[in-house]
Amino acid sequence: YKNHGEDVNIVVLLQNARIKAAQGGFPLNVSNAWSGTKLIINDISNVEIKKLKDSLNAELPKLSSSSLQVETTQTSQYSDFDKFIWKAEVISLAEIAMLKQETTCVTIAKLEKFEVGNSGWYYDGCAECTKSVAVKDGKLKCYANHISSEPVPRYKLEVLGVDGKFKSHFVFWDSDCFKLIGKSALQMKNELVEAGEDNPLEFPFGLDAMLKKELAIRAVFQPKFNRLSVISFKD
Repeated sequence: YKNHGEDVNIVVLLQNARIKAAQGGFPLNVSNAWSGTKLIINDISNVEIKKLKDSLNAELPKLSSSSLQVETTQTSQYSDFDKFIWKAEVISLAEIAMLKQETTCVTIAKLEKFEVGNSGWYYDGCAECTKSVAVKDGKLKCYANHISSEPVPRYKLEVLGVDGKFKSHFVFWDSDCFKLIGKSALQMKNELVEAGEDNPLEFPFGLDAMLKKELAIRAVFQPKFNRLSVISFKD
């Protein structure tokens, strides 16, 4: 800015940035989109800057919001990872431990071990949706009142994730567990039954395929339960 002397119209162009509105305890934040961000100051060889400076010098009418929107839409290209972190706080496990409210976040963790709860590694799910089922009025129903002839086993695995000396508990649901393990909960349960075991608290060895993986994890932190409910992940 100081190097441009008496030039009245200094145009600063920031391309491919991530701008996040203030949310909860987090302030307004502008950050780079990894290696895709460009910061250009008063470079008239840039088409957008030259167009704007020419319009200012000639005192032409400003571009309409509709035409600006068209240009923005045509030039906006988001990578899979940009979509992965969209509207999420990118924070460490150490920072997650400080959160006091429900927050959607992306963090890095290595899956270390399973936390064995009272319900085991799967739950009885609905045949039409992912909700759990129970007997109501003599029929097997989920909370959405879908009726199933028999329950469908679905994964629900609580895993301890580690980042250095910091740890957090992640709950992985059916679809993500399938991606990591390579077998459905039904397949895994059938293998156990064939081996003479039907106790849901007995963890099959096949689940170990999830462990020791380091992942970027998108999750919702729930301070009430001190757990992160996993939405999706990337290697």
